Amino acid sequence: MKHKDGSFRLKNWDYSNIGLYFLTICTKKKEHFFGNIENDIMVLNEAGLIVESNWRNIETQYSNIEIADFVIMPNHLHGILIIDGLKHIKTNDFAIDEKTGGITGNKNPMLHQNISTAVRWFKGKTTFDCRKINTKFGWQARFYDHIIRNQTSFLKIQDYIQNNPKMWYRDRNNEAGLKM
Repeated sequence: MKHKDGSFRLKNWDYSNIGLYFLTICTKKKEHFFGNIENDIMVLNEAGLIVESNWRNIETQYSNIEIADFVIMPNHLHGILIIDGLKHIKTNDFAIDEKTGGITGNKNPMLHQNISTAVRWFKGKTTFDCRKINTKFGWQARFYDHIIRNQTSFLKIQDYIQNNPKMWYRDRNNEAGLKM
């Protein structure tokens, strides 16, 4: 839900909280910069490979953030970021405090390392790198986030990410597919 201040962020939520975050980051005007879907498989081009590399490097840049499932599509990326570096979450064997939405409900001691900071770094680095290939490259100003609050939600999102290329023909980010 969009708030009066124009933000899509959850009010009164500290995005440095320990937890799982599902993100969608789109290119400017939803231009196809990252490759194509061929036979229900995303085939990354040079820019798509840069996106993949920079997304994976979030873990290197932020010691308390890990990447989980992600998929790069022609004009956007879906991914799950985990704050606190809890490696065991990458399996389906974890518990989430449904009252707080966090893994443990504790505050992250690295408050300056939050989701927005990581996305800002990722988008900046990717823009710098991709503009060496295509000077028109750009991102939408904002990104979508969803705080994953329970295992059922996690499993649905994980399935959505894994099957996203197969569903490209009806994806709302695929303007060509919507016209079919």
